[in-house]
This record gives sequence, C-alpha cells and structure tokens, in this order.
Amino acid sequence: MDFFQTAVSLMVKSLVLGARWAGGHRLRYLRWAAQAPGQLAELESEVAFLRDQIACLASENELLKARLAKARPRRRYSWQEWLKILWHMEYFGIARRRVSDHF
Repeated sequence: MDFFQTAVSLMVKSLVLGARWAGGHRLRYLRWAAQAPGQLAELESEVAFLRDQIACLASENELLKARLAKARPRRRYSWQEWLKILWHMEYFGIARRRVSDHF
C-alpha cells in the first residue's frame, strides 16, 4: 500500500511540475511576442494571447460541464477532476485563493 501511495504522489507531483513548466513557457512566449518589433509581431502577440484565453475558458468549461452532467447530488470531485483542476491552476497560474472564483 505504501508503494501505491508513493506512486500516486509522484504522479501528481509530475503533473503539477509539467503544468508549471508549460505555463512558464507560455508566459515567456507571450512576453517575447509582445517585445518583438513591428505590426506582425503585435498581431502575433495578440493572437497568442487570445488563444491562451480560449484555452483557459475551454478548460474551465470542460470541468464545469463534467460537474453539471452528474445526476447525483453534489459530491466531492473525482480524482480525474482534481488532477484537471491542479493542472489548470498550475498552467494558467491561478492562485489557490482564486480557485473558487474560477470553478
């Protein structure tokens, strides 16, 4: 049983670290695109920002649809939902105190 708990803990940590890295890469790209000269760079920066916002809203929408689709009374989140929420928080840099505002 101890092996299982350790494995699950490592999987969750790897999910969080991967999302954090991807979110940092996303922010570096947005900063780079915003600093590049010219109108094309400005449009590219705006497109990247809008795609990022769409991805954030689509992820939130997917979580909320899954939550509303359940016919049962409101219960705790499943492990899959918790992992999606953790990934979403780390990738988009949502503070823990603001999670209830998003979900």
